[in-house]
Amino acid sequence: MDFNLSEEQQMLRDGARRFVREHYAFEARRALVKSDIGFSREYWKAYAELGWLALGLTEDVGGLGCPFADIAILLEEFGRGLVCEPYISTAVLCARIVDRCSDPEMRTEVLSEVAVGGLTLALAHDEPGHRFEVGRAEVSARPVGDGFVLDGAKILARISHDSTAFVGERWTCV
Repeated sequence: MDFNLSEEQQMLRDGARRFVREHYAFEARRALVKSDIGFSREYWKAYAELGWLALGLTEDVGGLGCPFADIAILLEEFGRGLVCEPYISTAVLCARIVDRCSDPEMRTEVLSEVAVGGLTLALAHDEPGHRFEVGRAEVSARPVGDGFVLDGAKILARISHDSTAFVGERWTCV
């Protein structure tokens, strides 16, 4: 097995490394974190233009269909600068959940917008410090076909300063 980076992967790594070096100096990052939304919309649009938001998305929604190894290369470079844009929550975690949803129109609409930087997503999956007691759950799941429909109320969603869509509220996923 060859663990060397391909030429394309080296270009991805070098481009991401250069972006982080040029835009994520300590004081610049500190200012972004203290801003109203905690990250840069300008950088988010740049991620879309560079194809970074489309890396793991399938081609039918405007993605590049790259393997997770390519995303890992990008994330390694993001880690060097402590990048604060919601890349993992939007382009990895929530995008993979939406990709499995059984509503093809919604899937295409949401993932296409993610690919071009039009959406940030937040996973609304838990309530820190809140106990869900049997018989008193605020969220329930009922089987539908091969998947489930979630119904209930959601109070908090992490990384949602500027999220334009929330995954976890009313999605039918397989």
